[in-house]
Amino acid sequence: MEILIYGRGGQGGTTAAKVLATAILYEGKFVQYAPEFGPERRGAPVKASIRVDDKVIFLRTVVEKPDVALFLEKNIISQLRERGNLTLPKKDGWIIINAKDLSEEFSYPDYKIATCDVSSIIKELGLKVVNIPILGALAKITLVASLENLEKAIINSKIPNPDVNFQALKLVWERVKIGSDEK
Repeated sequence: MEILIYGRGGQGGTTAAKVLATAILYEGKFVQYAPEFGPERRGAPVKASIRVDDKVIFLRTVVEKPDVALFLEKNIISQLRERGNLTLPKKDGWIIINAKDLSEEFSYPDYKIATCDVSSIIKELGLKVVNIPILGALAKITLVASLENLEKAIINSKIPNPDVNFQALKLVWERVKIGSDEK
């Protein structure tokens, strides 16, 4: 499985990828994690890739057609598309977005779409970034890591407010929607 996590500098996308990779290791799988950014400033688009397999991963190339693309915010999709920097999943792959709902102009019929209003959840709980909580949606949809191993990865990665971040992650797990239906 290949996963791309898109965010902006300062949103913690690379930290989320590192926590997810740690949780996947706890699952007993092989994992490869690679942040992709240059001299970007806070707010500039960044991405991180993760490869997961049951056997040793020898491939060391850029992820070109992931199984899942995870977006920490909805607005980054159009910005990346306009710049020609948007890598979408394989046909029938997953697009997971931090969004309350999707506008009519957002149409990707070749993909499975999942949304969750992670921003509202973190606001309720007093957190500032969606990076760790949104992993709940990814984990529920892909089953790549259990809640137990995500909690252990959050704690061992020294994420601030680990209990509140895990509580938010569980709420995202519960509230993620597939298209217009809840999963």
